Amino acid sequence: METLTNTPIFIAVYQRKGDEVIQETPYFFSISGTDFSQFDKVYVRAENTGYCYQMPLSRTNQNFDFIKNNNKKDKAYSIEEIRKKHTNAYKKWTLEEDEMLELHFCEKKSIAQLCSLFGRNRGAIKSRIEKLELKIKYGS
Repeated sequence: METLTNTPIFIAVYQRKGDEVIQETPYFFSISGTDFSQFDKVYVRAENTGYCYQMPLSRTNQNFDFIKNNNKKDKAYSIEEIRKKHTNAYKKWTLEEDEMLELHFCEKKSIAQLCSLFGRNRGAIKSRIEKLELKIKYGS
């Protein structure tokens, strides 16, 4: 999952005594490189819980800074790089652009044509069409 999203995944765990949580502030750990086979698997009777791994607290951090400090991966993209191809990428849509999009949508322009006209990528155009409910208003 981390590879697909290019985002680290953290798990929050609570210190327990049997079925009772005895520490309300969660402890955190990253699943990167975690070998769960080294932890004991225990059954928790709480509804819809089932089996869990029993992890020593020494393998965790009870501090939200742990997430902040470990979540500083470089972006997989840069806005500057994307704007070389789509000049208006990530810019706020103006009322004029919305009106132009509606007009061109009614004229049955293709998504590729709209991308070129507005300097935005396919996802941006499709999202804006959906947000403005153009397909509902005019059909697809």
